[in-house]
Amino acid sequence: MKSTVHLPGARIKEFALICNDKIKSSSSKLDALRLIADGVPSDLEEFYLNAFEEADEISLSFVELLDQIIFEIIENTQSDDSVREYIVENLHARLLIYLDIFRGKEPYASTINRRMLTHDDAIIIRQLHFAEFVPLLIAEYYEQPGLSTSILRTLVSFDAKELLNFYYNIAKGENHADEKVLSLVGLKRFGSRFNFENLRSPENGEYSALIGYAASFDSASVCMNSVPEDPYSLLFCIHYIEMNIGGFSDMPSLTWMLRVLLAACNCVRDGSLASCIYKSVCSILVFIDTDGLRRLLHDDELAAGLIRMLDFFPREYFYKLGIKISSLENEFIRAIDRLTTSGVLPLDDSGYGIVNYILWRSASEL
Repeated sequence: MKSTVHLPGARIKEFALICNDKIKSSSSKLDALRLIADGVPSDLEEFYLNAFEEADEISLSFVELLDQIIFEIIENTQSDDSVREYIVENLHARLLIYLDIFRGKEPYASTINRRMLTHDDAIIIRQLHFAEFVPLLIAEYYEQPGLSTSILRTLVSFDAKELLNFYYNIAKGENHADEKVLSLVGLKRFGSRFNFENLRSPENGEYSALIGYAASFDSASVCMNSVPEDPYSLLFCIHYIEMNIGGFSDMPSLTWMLRVLLAACNCVRDGSLASCIYKSVCSILVFIDTDGLRRLLHDDELAAGLIRMLDFFPREYFYKLGIKISSLENEFIRAIDRLTTSGVLPLDDSGYGIVNYILWRSASEL
């Protein structure tokens, strides 16, 4: 087994290895977290940008963990002893998982079978495509219902033949809508080897509409697909885009993608699928190629749609999206100026929350 893995965030990996040395010399878990928090560079935002550059979700999740450690250990001192002990245990355990994978595949593989699988493991296995852990993921899907969506998001990136029946059972079962949709994305990977007609249910018209859309979905030329109107088919499109974001770079596919995201945001703003949509659309925007975003900003109609869609997010997403937009330098600000001046994007008295946030960030950096 090779003990090295390729992770694009070189500076982040370097810092992770320093963290590993610090933990070894710590007298307690709390002491270890304090050392890590004190050692985080003041330019943590640059770590975020480094993780965005090459769609490095492992590095991004590690940086978000560092952010959380700083908050919980240095800033949030109000928790009672039992709550604080739980927080310390959880943060320390998660930190060890990332430090293992930054050291290499062998250290990581030697520990994963000796502890509970976590959401962080699902991210690591998906990005590094560790196919040998597919059986473990399938088993843990049934053992840990709380991780079912995370596990499915990882499994749909694999082509293992045992996944066909696995997806089929989820699609036919009484699972959460998000899981059923993810299973359909997985079934699309089997092409003609799976007949979607086997999933149609006469008594459930809405689900049958989703099955019909998934069956006819053209994976080879995504821009040829219609933009669906029902929320479940839109969620199918979003998960498909998220799992294949590296393939969205030409204008036809980028245009189709943006129209899907806009339709989904308008369709499920207050619905039961809103949380799923927020997370997936944010992931798409964070990891889409920056040049692709630039292409969208050069078209007035698409740029206006992108800005409106950004404003769909609750405020807690602004920081991450703001950092991503900052990688466009002044192009986003110029697009706003152009669109507001021409009247394509009229701003009312309240303005757009995300636009105000990004303008504030830009002013504060001058």
